[in-house]
Amino acid sequence: MVIRFKELEKKRMEKPRGGVGFVDADVYKDILNIEGKITAFNHMTLGSGSSIGYHQHVDDMEIYLILEGKAKYNNNGEEVFVEKGDLTFCNKNELHSIEAIDEKGVQFLAVIIG
Repeated sequence: MVIRFKELEKKRMEKPRGGVGFVDADVYKDILNIEGKITAFNHMTLGSGSSIGYHQHVDDMEIYLILEGKAKYNNNGEEVFVEKGDLTFCNKNELHSIEAIDEKGVQFLAVIIG
């Protein structure tokens, strides 16, 4: 299956998960029809200075693959800096957040697995 980027549903979320600013999501909705338990597969663009607030994944886990830019990632209370090519993983019952620190923002692939 090929899912064309230009055909994706576009969403803007203000103050995502209690963060600041906004994030634009390109939603790979068709991937949800495959076997398995992927519940979200999105290309995300977090504007400069914007963040997704610190939150817990109780019944699922989330992976971020950084595509462009730099960000500060909070992994269970430990802040680290991530950049292109880095992959983050938030397991069940763990907490995380991400903040764009690059003047052009940060782009990443976000995958939630239930």
